[in-house]
Amino acid sequence: VSVVGEPAGQIATTPSALVFTDGTWDKPQTVTVRAVDDSVLEPTMEVRILHTMASNNDEEGYNTQETPLVLYADIEDNDVAGVIVDPVEINVFEGKQPGTAYTIKLRARPSVPVTLTLSAKSQGVATEEIVVRPTTILFDQSNFGTGQEVFVRGVDNMVVDAARQYTVSHAIETEEPLYQGLTVPDVTVTLLNDDIASIEYPTAINAVEGTPSSFYLSFTSQPLDNVTLSFTASRDRQLLLNGCDGGSGYVQADECQVLVMPGAWSQRR
Repeated sequence: VSVVGEPAGQIATTPSALVFTDGTWDKPQTVTVRAVDDSVLEPTMEVRILHTMASNNDEEGYNTQETPLVLYADIEDNDVAGVIVDPVEINVFEGKQPGTAYTIKLRARPSVPVTLTLSAKSQGVATEEIVVRPTTILFDQSNFGTGQEVFVRGVDNMVVDAARQYTVSHAIETEEPLYQGLTVPDVTVTLLNDDIASIEYPTAINAVEGTPSSFYLSFTSQPLDNVTLSFTASRDRQLLLNGCDGGSGYVQADECQVLVMPGAWSQRR
């Protein structure tokens, strides 16, 4: 008796044939039926197990079977639609290329392509302070289980600011019913600052009596608020300060100040 499952590729039988002799014809034999694990999303499926008899002689009429004996069985799918994102929290440094990577893949093979659209957000609103590449990923039956790399890069803004948090969201578009409407985990991105609050200036200059001497200073990054620089002339007022009161003449003072606003931080003074 041959034992065959239909449709092919969905069910397997062990053994695939049973042999009965004149001594074992009345002894039950066991057939093990196993559903093939194919990683394909499918609804509950009805399959058939066909039993066809054949004999070396016709004395008992075992060669006269016109149609196979059929056993029906239902296969319940063990595959679950889902999207795997790993990791779901990453750190990103401003300006660092190519950025920090995470991977994304599908849990089960879809019957039709699945497209993910990625977008960077800050408190639910689109942002340009982090860059996500690629912005779309296409999964099909051949690559659904292969992790696709996504790179997140922070934009270097030259501002001395604290660490900030953003999210990368993933929207699904597909005709696959079991993937439609799925919620995909967001990736939480912590953007770390690479700017250092400092001022560049010379530590010494030469001054000749009666002849103006000058030096320059500059900020290395943008402050978040106004910064006031204070200058003090020492040596019993033998040094005269100019350029920090907004006037054109020399100022004979122990101290003067310069106000630097965030919008003008890059100007050399």
